[in-house]
Amino acid sequence: MDKGKFPSGAKRRFYHNPPPPEGVTCELCGAAGVVYDHDHETGQFRGWLCGTCNTGLGRFKDDPDLMERAADYVRAHTAHFARGLLSRG
Repeated sequence: MDKGKFPSGAKRRFYHNPPPPEGVTCELCGAAGVVYDHDHETGQFRGWLCGTCNTGLGRFKDDPDLMERAADYVRAHTAHFARGLLSRG
């Protein structure tokens, strides 16, 4: 892999991270096939997440407040759909 393709040191460090322990699953959803999750500011290891959950955190800029607002949004709209107050179409 051409490391020149990655502008940040964080991306390069990925290739030096330890492999996950055998049998470990995503700490959020329980899926197998995990990746090394780290704090983007400090580089500190946070845990093992599947690629989907890891990417999801990144899409929310690792911002807990934004994630909570998104969770509230999904809960509110899921409740409306469940009660038949909104149509899905």
